Parts: sequence; structure tokens; C-alpha cells
Amino acid sequence: MKLAYITTISLSGGDAQSIQVESMATVFVDALQQDFLLCSPISSNTPRTHTRYQWIPIVVSASLPRTLRYIFFILATVRHIYRYKPTHIYSRDIGVVAAYTLLGFRATYEMHKPFETRLGDWLFRFF
Repeated sequence: MKLAYITTISLSGGDAQSIQVESMATVFVDALQQDFLLCSPISSNTPRTHTRYQWIPIVVSASLPRTLRYIFFILATVRHIYRYKPTHIYSRDIGVVAAYTLLGFRATYEMHKPFETRLGDWLFRFF
């Protein structure tokens, strides 16, 4: 199995979400070795840290509105994912799971809390 973990959580955040994403990535790479890839956003002024796993840092401009940053991030991951050819996508983000399911990938959504928007709730029920 080749797994791609796509997250909209920046690894440079230092908050609980960032730590959890890095912890999951470490577990995945221990189990899958070279068959694991992580894609996450990184701000343009953040240094790219060396990691034990394959990591594609996606530079997202903080000056863009949140919705545009989100769309840009998903579009920026597509070429990397098609090149990597994973058998499965894993994400904490319903929009990522929805986009890649529409592109024909098998995807798993890791849910942590109820949806705050009707769109998120609809996507979850639809996919």
C-alpha cells in the first residue's frame, strides 16, 4: 500500500494539531517506509525542517483569503499526488477527501469534531 497523507495543517505551527500530524506521519513512515508521503502547507518565511519521511511542503501565501488558500493548496497537491501514485489518500480535511474521491482515489477522512458548516456536513454525507 502507498499512502499519501494530505493535511491543511502547517507543520510549523507548534500547536496540538501540528504535533498530532507529525506523530501520525512518524507512525506511518515506521510502518510503510518509502510508501508514505506527506503534503502540508508551509508559509514562505518558515524554514523547511528535515524529516524522516517524504514531505512535500506546499507554499501558501498568507495574504490570500482563506478560501483561496484552501483551493490553491488542494490544486498544488494534485501534480505531486499523480506523480506519487498512492493507493490511498488519508486526510483530516473533508474537502481534500472530497476532491480526491472525485479524482478517483480511495480516501479516508479522520474526523475530530462535528462540522461547523453546512458544506462540510453535506460533503461528509455525500462521500
